This record gives sequence, C-alpha cells and structure tokens, in this order.
Amino acid sequence: MQRERKDGNPLNLPARCHYKHNAFWYIHALTGKWENLGTDIHHARHLAVHYNNDTPANHTMAWIIDDYLLHFEQLVKLKQKAARTLSDYQHYALPLKAHFGALNPEMIDAEQVKNYLDINQQLGRGVRANREKTLLGSVFAWLISTGGGNITVNPCTKIGGNKETPRVRYVSDLDYLAIYQLATPQVQLAMQLAYKTLQNPAEVLRIQRDAIQTDQGVHFIHLIHSKTNKALKIEIDKQLQQAIDNVLPATSTQHYLLASRLGTPYTPTGIAAMLHRYQKNGGIASFGLQDLKVKGALDLAQSGIAIETICDLLGHKSLAVTENFLKHHLNEN
Repeated sequence: MQRERKDGNPLNLPARCHYKHNAFWYIHALTGKWENLGTDIHHARHLAVHYNNDTPANHTMAWIIDDYLLHFEQLVKLKQKAARTLSDYQHYALPLKAHFGALNPEMIDAEQVKNYLDINQQLGRGVRANREKTLLGSVFAWLISTGGGNITVNPCTKIGGNKETPRVRYVSDLDYLAIYQLATPQVQLAMQLAYKTLQNPAEVLRIQRDAIQTDQGVHFIHLIHSKTNKALKIEIDKQLQQAIDNVLPATSTQHYLLASRLGTPYTPTGIAAMLHRYQKNGGIASFGLQDLKVKGALDLAQSGIAIETICDLLGHKSLAVTENFLKHHLNEN
C-alpha cells in the first residue's frame, strides 16, 4: 500500500513517482534507485505507470509493446536508431495494442497475424497494417532475444504482407506552376520546401524558424536528417526566399516556418487537403508533398547535381539505393 504523501500529491503522480529539483523521479522498488524521468509530466506519468505494472501478471502485449518502445527510445538516445523510426513505431503501436494488447505473447500465432493483415486489407489500410506487422515482428524478435517471454518462435516471420502497389505521380512543371499560382502563401512555401529539401512531408512541416542561417552572406536552411543524423545545408534561392518572406515577415515571432494561427505546425493531412482542393478547382491530377520530393530529386539529377548530394538529402544508406530510386522513377515517367 502506498504511503500517504506529505504534500498531498497535488500533481496526481502515480505511486513511486516524485517531483524534485525541477524534474520527475521514479523510485524503483527492488533497488531503491532513483531514476530521472525528465521534465515532461505526461511522459513521466506514462513511465511510472509502466514501471508500476512490471509484474508477470501484467505482461500482456500492450505492456510488452510499450516496454519495447522504451528500449527503442534508449537506442535513439545512443544514436543507434533513428528518431523518425521511433515516431513511426509509436503510431504503429496504437492499433497493435488495440488488437493484441490484452493477449499474452504465447497466445499469438501466425494465423492471428495473418488474420490481422486480412482484416485491415478489407478496411482499406492493408499497407499500413504491413508496417504494423513489421513492428510486431521486431517486438517478438526482441522478446525472444532477451528471454522476456515464454516463446521461442516469432509468429510474424513466415507471414507475407499485403500486396503493395507503389504510387507514382510525376508532377510536370506546368502542373506545379498551375497549383502554385492558386495556392495560399503557406501552401506555396510547403511546396517549395518539399521540392527543394527532399525531406518527407512531416519533416518539411516541422522546420523551425531558427533553421534559417547565414554563412558569408549566403542564406541557407540547416537541417539534421531524421534518418541519418547528417547535417544538411540547403541554399535558399530567390524563389524560396520570397515564399518565406510571404509567410514569415520580419516582425513575426512564430516558431515554425509553417504554423497555424495557434502557432502549431500544419499537419501533412491538412496540407494535403488544401492541395487537393486547388487541384480539383484547377482540373489537375492529384499530387502531394511526397510527389514534389520525388520531382525535386529527379530535377536535381537531370540538372547535373552530384548523386552524392541527392543521396544525402534523401537520407539513403548508399549511392546504389539512390541510383535505383532515380532509375525507378525515371522509368515510370
């Protein structure tokens, strides 16, 4: 039974979680060790509840998936895994926990995994279910390697994923200009950033104002790639500078280059909806920021930019991957 707190617990913290010296701390029951949980109260509460439920009776898939994500978070801090992958996994974990969360790991077999894929294929989210299955397979592989569960076989190993058909939409210069002229300044800037930085839509929309820097009179955007952790310097040309100025006047104090009235970054779905509206009004076949990223890579290659530069911008592991990427999209178009 938890001892009554002297302060009455005004922050409503879970058992064994305390706020001291401007941080949240958890006292582990077995060792008495104090662990710094950081300064975010929501994150601290989540960790404390997770630790408090660390008993064999509570080791269902929901708890195990959360435990794997905490393990993965440590690998990100050690720069052994990418922060973008962790973010993706955190989203993939939600439907997995909703479907498998109440089960113990030894209760899940290959047939249940296949059934999960089939159900989601019928719901129109077959490709997303493939990504979720990848996470589930990683959780089981980790569980087996650490001996954390009463299992010896990964139920995901021999199960193929739902069929995926790559979406290819080459955006011509005419299509780009037609939509650009219809778009608001915010969407124009999003289009320019996707085309010129070659980053994924989520990263494009979270570029912060202080990413704009100057070196010997040359303005550029300084980014750290979410997959490779490489530093990128992308020169700001006249068109991009004009788009930035239209959205971000000198007197503005907003944190992100692209922010809503509340100061929060736009979401990929929000920008996609606006693009779709302009495309419908202009009679242009649908395209998104991801398609503009592909267009940017192809246009750089055709203009003679070194493949090493394109590889760094795309975050590919090798030049061979970039070569295949460019060949694939050039052949399709």
